[in-house]
Amino acid sequence: MGRDEKLYEKIKNNPKSVTFEEIDRLLVNVAGFTKRNGSRASHFFYKHEKLKDINGFVNIPYAKPIKSIYIKKAIKAFEEVMGL
Repeated sequence: MGRDEKLYEKIKNNPKSVTFEEIDRLLVNVAGFTKRNGSRASHFFYKHEKLKDINGFVNIPYAKPIKSIYIKKAIKAFEEVMGL
């Protein structure tokens, strides 16, 4: 199992202990999402052309800890883009 698969499994199995850097790495480096700052400085938007749900965007706040609902939405978007 590669490093990216381990990261995905860690995030999926325990969404309450995920850091912003981990979810950012999974979405940007592994799945190819593009990241941009939102109008509020504490939120980031991740966009992917294959993402059909919620207008192609995933919203993640830069907060510690990140609420698990945001992580679950990000995992759902990741799985949709990667075809899992």
